[in-house]
Amino acid sequence: MAVFARIFDHLIMSRTGTPPAPLFIGNGLSDPTGDGVMVAKDVQELAYTYCQRGVPVELHIYSGLDHQQTGPPFLDQAQAFLDQRFAHRPIQNGCGEIGPSDSIAPVPAPAP
Repeated sequence: MAVFARIFDHLIMSRTGTPPAPLFIGNGLSDPTGDGVMVAKDVQELAYTYCQRGVPVELHIYSGLDHQQTGPPFLDQAQAFLDQRFAHRPIQNGCGEIGPSDSIAPVPAPAP
């Protein structure tokens, strides 16, 4: 069990650095937890963490959509986000609306 805790803790985004550019983050919300793959509150906390580090973040939660169904609207909005970036237009920083959520801090691994 300890080996899995160490692996999962190592995979936590934001643990080893901060992106230097604005981020577009999207996640489905097909049930009270998330999209069947990602936990929505974990994604929100990741976005909040990057906001606290000064990275502009645009976060979209796709209500009623599971992980696969989220793909098309995410890709459309991500393309628009990238088009804005490449055109040097101002980005929409959503950090003012992104609050803290569930902790994504590493979980102490049990002794082997």
